[in-house]
Amino acid sequence: MDAIVRHLVAGLERIAALKDAKQSRDPIDALADEPNADAEGFRPIHPRMKKGLEVAARMARETLASMPPEESTTLYMVTDGKYSDYTVCGIYSTRENAEYARRLFNARNQTVEQKADALPEHPQGLLSYRVQMLREGEAVAVTRGGVEYPVCHEWAPYGDGKTVAFYVWAEDEPHASKIANERRAKLIALDQWTTDWKEWKEALVGPSDGPERSAP
Repeated sequence: MDAIVRHLVAGLERIAALKDAKQSRDPIDALADEPNADAEGFRPIHPRMKKGLEVAARMARETLASMPPEESTTLYMVTDGKYSDYTVCGIYSTRENAEYARRLFNARNQTVEQKADALPEHPQGLLSYRVQMLREGEAVAVTRGGVEYPVCHEWAPYGDGKTVAFYVWAEDEPHASKIANERRAKLIALDQWTTDWKEWKEALVGPSDGPERSAP
């Protein structure tokens, strides 16, 4: 429904905003055949008609804004096998069709339910990176991370006794290194830089009598 309203808004605004208040043959081809159309196939829009179009466009925009967002389509995926034997048998719009297909394929896996076009929460336009950096500012390694593994802390000793791992959201590897370098400089300025896991943990959560946790 909202797609229809969007097309209506776009069409009305296009007509109402035509240069020199003229109406083109697109979207009304028949106007070119009328006696009062000029040589280019246009005819002037009456001021009242133009005003009416502007009002209609405004009302359509308000209607669109008041409409609840459409719910994502739910899809059902039938799969079979595991590891290298894993295969997708089919994707279906209803659970009934998926379960019927599952019986036809004699698939052993359970039907997977998934929202269409669903994306995990993340900063728009950014990707997850882990930057391994020396105190001097050299990025030893920059690796891509995944949003399925949330990071609890922005940085932590890497575990090699030499570098710190910075977890950042960035546009690309150079951008990730730049953010990590800025955080490195801030840590040094605040005298918080450390590559010792136990020291980092105690500074973060305080001393613990429990067993030490291994570095990431």
